[in-house]
Amino acid sequence: IHHKNGDKIDNRIENLELITHFQHLKYHLHLEKEAIKFIKKKGFWKEFLNDFGNNGSSFLNLNP
Repeated sequence: IHHKNGDKIDNRIENLELITHFQHLKYHLHLEKEAIKFIKKKGFWKEFLNDFGNNGSSFLNLNP
């Protein structure tokens, strides 16, 4: 089950979508890649690394 608005405790039927595990992973991977692109484009990479530490630099194997 995928929560459309990202709120895992919002179980209203209009917020739920039945998808496969693979589709769910693919959806969230796409969002993470888009977030990284935005962070890099806007110059927020240092703040991202400060927030996430060394894990941030290896996040999805992307480097600044």
